[in-house]
Amino acid sequence: MAVVNARFVKPLDEELLLNIAQRMESVLTVEENALMGGFGSAVLELFANSGANRLTVARLGIGDEFSPQGTRNELLRLHKIDTEGIAAAVRGLCGVHR
Repeated sequence: MAVVNARFVKPLDEELLLNIAQRMESVLTVEENALMGGFGSAVLELFANSGANRLTVARLGIGDEFSPQGTRNELLRLHKIDTEGIAAAVRGLCGVHR
């Protein structure tokens, strides 16, 4: 397991991401942004273009939908990109169910 703080979406750190793709079976991307055309999409595209298709990739972020108003914490919880949502996604990728 590894955690990478991808502080910059552009340009992608392709070398780092491809190294992770070689070492891991699953990747979870998390972004406080739209999923379509976002960081996770760019990672998927990189993996597809470089033949790293054996990976299971899950993405957390904001779907292509209108989001209600709320505090940051409320919106993170709503979109499951809060601590609990991220932990649940990791458990799901690892096959651990509570």
